[in-house]
Amino acid sequence: MAKNEEQDHIEDLKKRLYQRGSNISKRPRTKLSPKYDKVKTTWEESTELKKLEKYSGLGYLSKLLIASFIFFLGALGVAGFILWQGSNIVSNRHIDLLLKGPVTVKAGDEISFQIIIANANNVPLEEANLVIEYPNDSRLPNGLTSAGNLVREEIGTIRSGETINKTAQVILFGQENASKEIKATLEYRIPGSNAFYEKTEKISFIINSPPISLAVNTLSEVVSDQEVSLEVVAISNATTPLENIILSVAYPFGFKMTSTSLKPDYSDSLWSLGTLSPGEKKTIVIKGILSGQDQELKTFTFTVGNEDNLTIGRVADIFSEKIETILIKRPFINASLSVNGRTLPVSVLAANESARVDIEWINNLPTAVVDAEILIGLNGQLIDKASVSPGSGFYRSVDDSVIWNKSSLPTLAEIAPGASGKTSFVFNINDWPSNDSANLRNQVIDIDLTMKAVRISEGFQGEVVETKNSHKIKIESDLQLATTVLYNVGPFANTGPLPPKVDQETTYTVVWTIANSSNLIRAATVKTILPPSIRWLGTISPSTERVTYNENTGEVVWQLDRIEAGTNPRNGSREIAFQIGFTPSASQISVIPNLTSETVLSGQDDFTGTTLKSLSRALSTRLVSDPNFDSNKQAIVTE
Repeated sequence: MAKNEEQDHIEDLKKRLYQRGSNISKRPRTKLSPKYDKVKTTWEESTELKKLEKYSGLGYLSKLLIASFIFFLGALGVAGFILWQGSNIVSNRHIDLLLKGPVTVKAGDEISFQIIIANANNVPLEEANLVIEYPNDSRLPNGLTSAGNLVREEIGTIRSGETINKTAQVILFGQENASKEIKATLEYRIPGSNAFYEKTEKISFIINSPPISLAVNTLSEVVSDQEVSLEVVAISNATTPLENIILSVAYPFGFKMTSTSLKPDYSDSLWSLGTLSPGEKKTIVIKGILSGQDQELKTFTFTVGNEDNLTIGRVADIFSEKIETILIKRPFINASLSVNGRTLPVSVLAANESARVDIEWINNLPTAVVDAEILIGLNGQLIDKASVSPGSGFYRSVDDSVIWNKSSLPTLAEIAPGASGKTSFVFNINDWPSNDSANLRNQVIDIDLTMKAVRISEGFQGEVVETKNSHKIKIESDLQLATTVLYNVGPFANTGPLPPKVDQETTYTVVWTIANSSNLIRAATVKTILPPSIRWLGTISPSTERVTYNENTGEVVWQLDRIEAGTNPRNGSREIAFQIGFTPSASQISVIPNLTSETVLSGQDDFTGTTLKSLSRALSTRLVSDPNFDSNKQAIVTE
């Protein structure tokens, strides 16, 4: 529509609205009236549901009702079958397996307990067996046998309504208040079935008395480094013999056993007591030195039981255990020893070495002591008596002792509370003897110290107080290595020019000899390195020795593992020889070149625990040990 036409219509509408006398038609008003809908007061089935039921037949509720009715009929049928055939149904609830016995028992005694089997089923139990499982540490009376800890007894058929009574015997072991359990199992079959069924019951016993009682008699307090005596008493409480009984003792750190009334069977802490008859008593007295700090508690554990069948010297079943504690108290006068500055109770020195012994003391009492005396006892085959220098003391060679008292050391006349002092002496250790008759092995030098003084405090007037200490010096074995090179003698025939010439190979024999004085040496090796101009020929004598050569490094290693004590040239020293080839170069003209580097022998002294070494110089073409060799003319390389 054009714009002008739209404006004409608008103008025309305005005239009609506002012009007097214009005829405008009016719209009629609509009348509003309420509308009422009729609400149904009952449920009516929908048309869709009626259509669905028309094609589905029975309704859901009807089906559920029918299924419930069928289940009810089936249940009635099963119940009727059970009521009619109930005599053929077997239940474990209708089998009684009862175990009756005492609540508490005495370990090692033979006890009896009752086993009752009752079959309340309407059918018999066939091929019935009774299996009894005992504790591992139990024992059956004489005449009875078992497979391990199981006893199986064949019963056969147990009729309906039948009751069977059995009595079993066993000897139980264990510590006091220990609980021991025995399990009984009835195995059976039912008529018409090949399957086996089980019924199991258990019974428990409390051990009210151990089979062996242990008693330990000793001091409750001791001074450090004082000898301690422990009396161990084992008494059999059983009414039957106890076999293969052993006693084990766990010592605390700082205890050193010195003697026992009965020799130990395994190491120094296990004794075989054999068979203990009823009421039999065995006593063992253990003595030793107990060391420790002031107010330190030391615990000893004593265990008795039967021996393990698989591990010798091991307690399999513990019958009794006893723990004893001893309190360490500091001595009234404390005296200590040190050797070459070593305060530990053991030191290691070599033969021909000098030993400086320092003695220090302190008065721990709240009062003074007087007339103190120090006595040192020396014991050892390698002590050089002529070298003993006692300082201010006196060396008594008749019994190898060094003595100090108030006349030789005035400070010993009176030692005030808390006062301390020090003195020393020196001696030398002899070299190992050259002859074999001495037959020295694992040599030690014992230094024993005893210090005494008189107490002058009220109530203790004239009481002698004493303290002791000791130090052990272990002597290292003298391990030596000798090396030499040969041409004209030895196990191999050598070739090549002498003196050696440039670019021409000359062969030599290298010999290593080992001597060992007194102690076994373990993990021993001898090593050297061959220079690049040396060729390894691989010939060894004796051929049984383990000698290896590394082509990359030039290292030759002799592995000995063990070097026995007393190995020396007179009684069969360890010795090997091997052959090498030397080809000189022009740069070595007019020199005496080395054929090997320095040779090192090392090994561990089995007695002292130290590593020993012996070094030997490098070997050259100067054959000083070859009797037919001219060192002035045949050692220098020529053109």
